[in-house]
Amino acid sequence: AFEALAARFSDAELVQSREDYELLTRTRITRRNRTHLLGNGVDLTRFDSARFSDGERSSTRRTLGIAPDRVVVGMVGRLVEEKGYPELFDAATRLDDRYVVLVAGHEDPDKPDALSREAIEEAEAMGVRFLGMRDDLDELYSAMDIFVLPSHREGLPRGAMEAAAMGLPIVATNIRGCREVVQHGVNGLLIPVGNSAELAQSIRALGEDPTLRSGMGRAGRLRAVERFDEREVVRIVTETYRRAGARKGLSFPAADSPRGERMDEPGRQARRRRRPFRSRARRRVSVTSSLCPPDSAHAPRETLVHPTAGRTERRGVLALQVQDDADPARRRGTAAPRRAATYSSRTAPPVHEPRRAAAAHQRSQGR
Repeated sequence: AFEALAARFSDAELVQSREDYELLTRTRITRRNRTHLLGNGVDLTRFDSARFSDGERSSTRRTLGIAPDRVVVGMVGRLVEEKGYPELFDAATRLDDRYVVLVAGHEDPDKPDALSREAIEEAEAMGVRFLGMRDDLDELYSAMDIFVLPSHREGLPRGAMEAAAMGLPIVATNIRGCREVVQHGVNGLLIPVGNSAELAQSIRALGEDPTLRSGMGRAGRLRAVERFDEREVVRIVTETYRRAGARKGLSFPAADSPRGERMDEPGRQARRRRRPFRSRARRRVSVTSSLCPPDSAHAPRETLVHPTAGRTERRGVLALQVQDDADPARRRGTAAPRRAATYSSRTAPPVHEPRRAAAAHQRSQGR
């Protein structure tokens, strides 16, 4: 309900999940012509297995104390139950000694479903290795053979996208978000939520078939290059803002143009249509507003009501300054600056009516 209400007042909607996009537009919560599929993306240059040689992969495994013949199963995510850690820990008990389970992620004690210290210690006793918060995830991915994400709820999981970009086969739950990263049987396997037996069986199916792992890994990399490039996400965001601004006559740099470049011709035309009043004799009256401090020489004694927002400013007053751009001396900059014309709350004209503002200014000058 709140999303539908907010969408009525928005100029553009950016949606991460393809399934969310279809739901929002199908149910008309948002207007299709103003709703854009944004997706999500990762750094495909950093998360690329081609950056790591076999020697570097072996070195990372030695650092972690993992033998070359072990099958490394990895997971990255906050240590909360909704990520599916209880199912992963149970699945680990169903795997033999050939498998090593790694977990990279920080504890999140403020969450109601945060993993307890007892649960973590029990998993460690079963052989699960907790690596904590890491900033070398690309190196960790290079040491893995299989990536798992038995999550209960996701938007568009970054860890799974990174793993796909690194060429890892993925075992994930069949939920929104995960389905966008994993094509069942192509670059990974999808399993039901909360099913640790199915999770263990899928891990074994991949662990026992290096050829299958390699093929799914290549398919995952191709999918990441096609769908999860963060540069494309930045381009969509920038272009959406530029087009929304152009419809309102605002100038934004083009998505692929240098900073400060003027917007396209339709945008300039839209802005030209929204300019203030201009007479046939090219006499332009510009009304500028500013808040005068209480001790200003131009500030009247009474508090004024803001003519456009309808609120009372008690710290100062709204001053309306009328400038006649048709005055040749003023265009040359040789005329003396005029005193700002101030109006009380009873006579203050709306700033969007320049003719009325000019007439009130003339009356205040006794003309």
